[in-house]
Amino acid sequence: MFVLSAIPWNVFCTLTSNREGSRNIWGAWVDSWARWVARASRLNFRSNFFAAVRFERGEVGGRLHAHALLRIPKFALGFFLVPGRGVPVAHKRWGRGLTRFRRVLDSEPAIAYLDKLLQTEHGADAYERGKSDAARDMVLSEAVISRAVLQQSDTCAMDAAPEGPVATLTEKTLSQRARERRDIGS
Repeated sequence: MFVLSAIPWNVFCTLTSNREGSRNIWGAWVDSWARWVARASRLNFRSNFFAAVRFERGEVGGRLHAHALLRIPKFALGFFLVPGRGVPVAHKRWGRGLTRFRRVLDSEPAIAYLDKLLQTEHGADAYERGKSDAARDMVLSEAVISRAVLQQSDTCAMDAAPEGPVATLTEKTLSQRARERRDIGS
């Protein structure tokens, strides 16, 4: 959680889909949407786009959905946070199902919520851990990984790499997406 809490997040997102999708398909959907967010926010996807995404199963039907923390410039908050009953541009761009966006303030519980399945001290019980794919399925943008590496080298706070799979939104995800499109088309 140290890495997540060190970033000044400002948007918490919940993304759902009105149709089923495997974890790989969800990864491609979120990757595509995150790239749009970076472009719309005038951020470089590789160097200064901060995102952390957790995939988990829903309470009722067990459908896969995603929660994300984003750090975006103030001018881009209007893509997510619309007063009244307006529909955010980010929702329209997602276009797959329901979305919820809310502002994250300093020391917000949303950070602990996204990280809860990795840290039992934050109240994750067996039920909550079971909702996640192997309870370790978090996708971090390259900027978050870079920040973690810098913090590790500066503070020497960590002796080993984090446990569990940690993917980045990179060419690997793009190649997976291309492979999935071929599989779906055949």
